Amino acid sequence: MSLEMRSAIAVALVVGAASWAPAGAEAGGTSKTKSGTSTHTSSHTSITNTNGDWNDEVAWVLVREGGNEQTGSGQTEDYEKAKELADRYDGEFLYYRSGDDQWVIRDRATLDQVEDAVEPSELLGHQQGLLGKQQGRMGQEQGRLGRQQGELGRRQGELGRQQVRLTADLMRRAADGESTGDLERQIEAISREQSAIGKQQAELGEHQSRLGEEQAELGARQGELGEQQAKLARDIARKIEKIVASASARGLATKVG
Repeated sequence: MSLEMRSAIAVALVVGAASWAPAGAEAGGTSKTKSGTSTHTSSHTSITNTNGDWNDEVAWVLVREGGNEQTGSGQTEDYEKAKELADRYDGEFLYYRSGDDQWVIRDRATLDQVEDAVEPSELLGHQQGLLGKQQGRMGQEQGRLGRQQGELGRRQGELGRQQVRLTADLMRRAADGESTGDLERQIEAISREQSAIGKQQAELGEHQSRLGEEQAELGARQGELGEQQAKLARDIARKIEKIVASASARGLATKVG
């Protein structure tokens, strides 16, 4: 293992912030901060991002399933590079970048250590995904109830306009001494329908309120999981750093362009 390789792979960990920076490297570029675990699926590629607080000088991506499954910490370009390397390397591997230098580690024992390190975050991400689906279903239900409320509201408006017109006709007939019985019956029927619609609207409102409470509970749970994910991300950052440094010291990292 060359001195250049060992120097570049060694990174200084800022304890508490879990900020990675290559040893001896100057901070530069645009730093970004992300928390928690997010999973995106595009063209059958699943990417789990376990970023806590990190600088964009360092990145790592665990590549599995021929590049279709990626777990790591980095920028979009890092995941794209890892996907590109999957066409070159068969099986699972770890892509690691420090500044402009990039390496691949394929040693099975090292990859097992990486998998053990990221497993808790992936499991937590699965829980977040399930909660997200629940929130999505509740959002759809809220939308359906909202559409019903809208339809009932439009009907109430139509009935109100009919009632105004019939009341005007009734007053005109009454003033002319004409019979108003049929108009009175129509107005009473409209009033009954308005009352029934009002009850439906009240019931829908109660349902929406209950859903809102459940959504708030799920949102709070998502927040708790997000905090757990952020802590896990910092722990993973420390573990991956040590794993990579150990592997590179034993000559198990291959530099790539």
